[in-house]
Amino acid sequence: MTGEELPERESMQFDVVIVGAGPAGLSAAIRLKQINPDLTVVVLEKGAEVGAHILSGAVVDPVGIDALMPGWQEEEGHPFKTKVTDDQFLFLGPAGSVRLPNFAMPP
Repeated sequence: MTGEELPERESMQFDVVIVGAGPAGLSAAIRLKQINPDLTVVVLEKGAEVGAHILSGAVVDPVGIDALMPGWQEEEGHPFKTKVTDDQFLFLGPAGSVRLPNFAMPP
């Protein structure tokens, strides 16, 4: 496009831009707004929706969310549906699996 003027691009101003709407990005955005509600914070996510790139079946220790947002478990529609009641560690091989004792595993 030599000699032609390009159209002006739309832009928006923010105090903080966070790239990635995973657990770290969302936690950072929430905490920033808790500290200073007047900040303008935007979270950019390349996935179609928040959490689109997170592996399913993850086991999450809720201690971080408890500290960030007390009382979240009483809210309707939170994503953590099932509590973990048992851990089993398996060594997988071509012939099958062998269960490893829990005392040998990290906490």
